[in-house]
Amino acid sequence: MNRLLGILAVAAEVLYFYYDHLVWLHRISVRALPKPEAVRVESRSSYWWLSNATFEFFRQLHLLSETIRTRRKERLAISNGSSGDEKRALFEFDKKNSSAVRKQVVAVVKQGSDVVTATCESNLLWFLTERQTRTIEGITGLLASFIGFYGVWLDVKI
Repeated sequence: MNRLLGILAVAAEVLYFYYDHLVWLHRISVRALPKPEAVRVESRSSYWWLSNATFEFFRQLHLLSETIRTRRKERLAISNGSSGDEKRALFEFDKKNSSAVRKQVVAVVKQGSDVVTATCESNLLWFLTERQTRTIEGITGLLASFIGFYGVWLDVKI
């Protein structure tokens, strides 16, 4: 399942980048498009971004559930041991695995915010006003930026 979602996410990302390049080439007047075609290309770019974000969200969610399931089995195996150092072993196990699970939870939240941002950008929230849509898009975009900063911060070694 994870592999299929990864392949679909990459395929959607390739199509998103193709259409997004056309959009930006049009905006800087390198490749001028007629108005209806420019609108269609922008719409397709947004659609493929949403598709990529959705596939990636479910892939990250699947990875997180697999990780939690695996960690639970490993923790149970350690706790069923008959050694006297069981508590110490569980502490070390939890310490070692907590950062990996935390990073995956952060990735799921970031992908979820990307899905909402892409949905707003694709104009699929027709029942909301323009201002409400842009407010939601701004909040989720800001959340994704903070999460990206947090991810970089975790990798900094001081």
